[in-house]
Amino acid sequence: HPYLYARVFGIFHTVAKLTGQRFQHVEFLWIRWLQVDENKQGGFAAKRMYQVRYLDGEHAFGFISPDDVLRACHLIPSFSAGFTEGILDGSSIARRVDENNQDYDAYYVNMFADRDMFMRFTGDGIGH
Repeated sequence: HPYLYARVFGIFHTVAKLTGQRFQHVEFLWIRWLQVDENKQGGFAAKRMYQVRYLDGEHAFGFISPDDVLRACHLIPSFSAGFTEGILDGSSIARRVDENNQDYDAYYVNMFADRDMFMRFTGDGIGH
């Protein structure tokens, strides 16, 4: 699969200094990683949207540079897969208030959100 997926929880700007260096402006994103469900076929050949799920464990959250973000994507909850409470225990700031401390078990990656997204997945666009 050509892309990595994450949900952005925070956008941070700070001024930092490493020992022996000058202060510099640093921007970073606080994210929660999703992984492609390899048990579910996806893509144009399969005639299905890819499915992604939240990672669990110590690598579920991270910080990345905004420069590493290709673009935003549209994730559609898999309503038929239902909810799970097993990934994060109890209440977490990693969920919106209206999610009632639950995560959808899976999400679909909308390859058809707009023509740029469509062309990225087909590989036929200039610069894609």
